[in-house]
Amino acid sequence: MIATGELPKPDLVAFADTGWEWPETYDYTERFVRPLLAKLKIPFEVVKGSGKEKDTLYDYLYHYKEIPLAFDRKCTKMFKVRPLEKLFKAMGIATQWIGFSFDEQGRAVRARPSSIKKVFPLIEL
Repeated sequence: MIATGELPKPDLVAFADTGWEWPETYDYTERFVRPLLAKLKIPFEVVKGSGKEKDTLYDYLYHYKEIPLAFDRKCTKMFKVRPLEKLFKAMGIATQWIGFSFDEQGRAVRARPSSIKKVFPLIEL
């Protein structure tokens, strides 16, 4: 949508890598996302963990003998939300676009309050 002009060009695209994403996610990122962003001259950053925990979500869960619980969202906070917020604050970014699809509106409603404004372009268009 950015490439076609439907959305303005962002300052940055960031990917929160838990180290335990689907192989297809990594493949898609390398084959399509990175080349398109390079063509559009949009920086791409990868963030991982909070820096205080084990390197990957799997390592963390194994080490602490935890099972991820969807309603708890602890893993999401530690391995996605906090690392992204840390990056955005360090770069002075005040608005975060989140790519939830139209059928994920419930996830958008549950987005936690933050000093960084959350925008959901795929839902709000």
